[in-house]
Amino acid sequence: DIVVLRPVRDSERFFLTVPLKKGQSVQTHLGAIKHDDIISKSVREVVLSSKGLCKSALSQKQFRIHWPTTDEYITKVRRLVTPIYPQDATTIVSLLDLHVSPPPPPGTDAPRPPRLEILEAGTGHGSLTIALSKAIHAANPPLPPSTSPPSPFPPPPPASPDAVAVADAAHPTNPPSHHSIRNDPRNAIIHTVDVSAPHSEHARKVIAEFRRGMYLHNIDFHVGTPATFLESQSTLRGSKDPFLTAVILDMPNPIQFLQICTDALVPDGILGLFCPSITQITEAIKEIKDQDVLLITDRVIELPNNGGVREWDVRLIKPRGEDVTGDPEIDDNSRLLVCRPKVGKMIVGGGFFATFRKLDLDRKREKRGKGKVAEETAEASTEGWFRNMVRRYLGF
Repeated sequence: DIVVLRPVRDSERFFLTVPLKKGQSVQTHLGAIKHDDIISKSVREVVLSSKGLCKSALSQKQFRIHWPTTDEYITKVRRLVTPIYPQDATTIVSLLDLHVSPPPPPGTDAPRPPRLEILEAGTGHGSLTIALSKAIHAANPPLPPSTSPPSPFPPPPPASPDAVAVADAAHPTNPPSHHSIRNDPRNAIIHTVDVSAPHSEHARKVIAEFRRGMYLHNIDFHVGTPATFLESQSTLRGSKDPFLTAVILDMPNPIQFLQICTDALVPDGILGLFCPSITQITEAIKEIKDQDVLLITDRVIELPNNGGVREWDVRLIKPRGEDVTGDPEIDDNSRLLVCRPKVGKMIVGGGFFATFRKLDLDRKREKRGKGKVAEETAEASTEGWFRNMVRRYLGF
């Protein structure tokens, strides 16, 4: 278990423990608190710090035990990367408009609802992954009481470029065969992908240690890119048919994966882009138009920090993940414009999120056909009007 300790006389301050183990302690500004004193106690019970053993000012050394909220956990747990903060993650999940159905009662012949599958590209800290898992949690049958989160955690797969392409098949949490995919009892699955094996493993640990890992079994972790993940899924499923209800791209260069992710979306599925700069959203919209991707812009919103007057950061940068070397003129031409609000010395949230809906190919063709007919009709009408005017005024 991981708990929060709040001073009784200062409830605004709190301390997040590591997983409780006998013989260890947590350090506070009022001294250490032994894990042995916390274990077996209930929520809201009081423990004393090492400086609270004297009788004078005893209440100043008392700490109350609480379960951590999602916000407290995400902001205080050890991190390797900057997380999507809970207020932003909650907004993103709400924009996906997810609706899940509970599993049918065991032992009945009730039909199974269609499976909902979501791809998150850019696991990072795992904060958005937790929010997604909470949203679809009710769709999956509960784990048996004896089931606990995997511990110790398996070692992460190697992060070399050659290993990334095969990491999906080697990762122990991924489905090993088409048969297991078809018979997976879960009605909703989060597929989360990250190119960094250490980041993926750390996110798995973060989620496993939150509320005793209750949201972990909704998630499959993969190491690689959206392209390698979708290729491996096509092989495992024996089909390239669309299977994703939603896709979220939270990565430095999402544009290169727009087409392949759209192909995996079901009609009217949602593709979301989370970007720190609005120019990345505009570049994506331009790419969708230029490459004729089957997406239509749904919403573009700003995820604000604290509101009010803000200074913006506008500058040219070298794109991450691209080798831009050699001629200085080539470097200058390859730079991108960053345009985002400044939020002080530390970024505490914010950014831009855009949602796109996948179009139905047949409907798009029908719409194009109607547009062409309408254009030809308008052209014919214009020619006919001009011909009649010539006849009326010139007499032929």
